Amino acid sequence: MKKSTLFLYIDITLFFLLIFGFYITSLINSSFLVPIIIIPIVLLYSNKLSFIAMKLFSNINILIIIVFFLFSVAISTLIPILHQTFDFSYIKNFASQLTQFICIFSFICFILIHKKENISDYFEKILIYTFIIQSIIQIISFLFPQVANLIHYFYLDNDITNLYERSGKIRGLALASSTGWGLSVGYACTFLFFTKHYLINKKIKIPTLLMGLILFIGCFFSGRTAFLGILLSIIYYLLSEKSKKEKIKDILFILSFFITIILLFLIIVPLYNSQLINKLIGFAFEPLLNYFTSGKLETTSTNTLLSMWNRDISFQTYILGDGLFTDPYTGKYYMQTDVGYLRNLFYGGFFWIVTIIVYHITISGIFIRKKPKYQQNKLILFLLIFSFLIEFKAMSLGFNKYLFTILLTYSLSIIADNYTNRIN
Repeated sequence: MKKSTLFLYIDITLFFLLIFGFYITSLINSSFLVPIIIIPIVLLYSNKLSFIAMKLFSNINILIIIVFFLFSVAISTLIPILHQTFDFSYIKNFASQLTQFICIFSFICFILIHKKENISDYFEKILIYTFIIQSIIQIISFLFPQVANLIHYFYLDNDITNLYERSGKIRGLALASSTGWGLSVGYACTFLFFTKHYLINKKIKIPTLLMGLILFIGCFFSGRTAFLGILLSIIYYLLSEKSKKEKIKDILFILSFFITIILLFLIIVPLYNSQLINKLIGFAFEPLLNYFTSGKLETTSTNTLLSMWNRDISFQTYILGDGLFTDPYTGKYYMQTDVGYLRNLFYGGFFWIVTIIVYHITISGIFIRKKPKYQQNKLILFLLIFSFLIEFKAMSLGFNKYLFTILLTYSLSIIADNYTNRIN
């Protein structure tokens, strides 16, 4: 086995542990294992880690991210103090992000030990492979409940009940800490990366479409938010620099591939548990099925979400918020809403929303001083559009773990691209 291939396997494993952060003990998730695994490997293969870490950490772009992180932490701490609510529950997420930042930074430093160039392109591949592996795990767990039982050793009992059993054994199949909303956000982002790395930058072949198909199937087990990522990926591809002739050729090739897959699916389903498959399809395409049956493009979850927008908000709350993130009496979300924009508004008002938006954009890397490639900026722009859209549903901007991990790791990989020669 080539050394480069061995390190690719190691990097995929490390990032799998990093992004999915599945439960190990009450105090430790799999993300914590990343620096623990890296240290002995580095001791065996290289002594450059400390040198690389110091060079990378002193990079102005990373220092800017740290400054905005500390500024956001300071503001989020002052808000409940000034309101005299002393609700510091929001700050727990920043503590988690600090730990995640250390793990991500260690991961990028490790890559720089064995990879001398094109770090961001390499990370795109790692991200895609990681989610393909997760899709395969979910598919096998769905088809074989015995495997799902093994996966559930890494779940809390409440997660098994709330996700796996209540969803009719459709969700709760992934080896991850968040197998619903968070996982669907991860899949959506991965589809955008897949579009850039394989559909725009390379010639589309059958293996490419098979990879896309596996990712697509994985979306069924996470949540419908993943399909928003697919929709944005289509727009991203159509707006790419490929010629019209290439696009038409690619689209016809993709359509013929999926028509073949659908025909095979219609043949295979009757041979398997069609009731279970139909339940999966019904869950994923509930809005369309409801439209064809009742004429209304809706789901139970979207109706619930729309009702959460109906909240009375005073002018003072609009400007300064209420200083509450968690209801002090029930322990539930303050004002009983999942909507990200409203939760941030209730916490710190308009100015806090602006603060968290600036923080999120800073993490994305779109303003890295040494400009990344045009295609990278375009991808980041679509990731930001996606971020602002899903904030209408739940906390995402500067908050969602999958979004934070993907954006920050990609930003650091771009920084590593720009400074590879200096580091190595």
